[in-house]
Amino acid sequence: MLVEINLLPAELRRKTKSEKKWLNIRIPRYVPYVVSGTVLLAAVIAFAVWSYTSSVRSNLERAKKMLKQEKVRAARAITISTQLPELEKRASSLVERVNSKICWWEILDQITRCCPVNAVLDSIKVEYGPNFERPVTLFISGSYEDSTGLEITFTRNLKTSAKLGVYVDEIYPGKTTVVGDKTLFVVKCRFRQPERDDEAVKGE
Repeated sequence: MLVEINLLPAELRRKTKSEKKWLNIRIPRYVPYVVSGTVLLAAVIAFAVWSYTSSVRSNLERAKKMLKQEKVRAARAITISTQLPELEKRASSLVERVNSKICWWEILDQITRCCPVNAVLDSIKVEYGPNFERPVTLFISGSYEDSTGLEITFTRNLKTSAKLGVYVDEIYPGKTTVVGDKTLFVVKCRFRQPERDDEAVKGE
């Protein structure tokens, strides 16, 4: 068995794998591994902390955005709740208008049907109530040849009309004027008003 003997001086001898010199300091061979492991561990910890803080920051921004949206929704809900009585009032008024819709074609048809043959209708005038919400009075004016009692016949025919009675409550003749060989007449009709309005008037 051969034994290797290094006869070189100590300063010329090759350094062994177990140790290295750096600035005349002997460094064990495991030190670089320890340093590398420490650096790697520090990098992993730094990345984990950065990821966690980024996630927390993102969640915080999302929570702020959701809170802002909820505040806007809450403000809208409060606004709607304050406007709800007015909206209900408008809806009730709209329903009332739809339910009490006046079919003018039916009224005009009944008026022409009730008019005697020898009478001529000249004009129809409607007077509305406050804010022009509902018609109040209907004036029918016309003329006929000098024939006594013709306007009374026309008024009686209007009163006996069942279809016209749905819209009109009171019908009575107005002023009659004789001009030459013609007699001008006016028939006044008062529209029916909603029962709710009548009750409110009675309550007042």
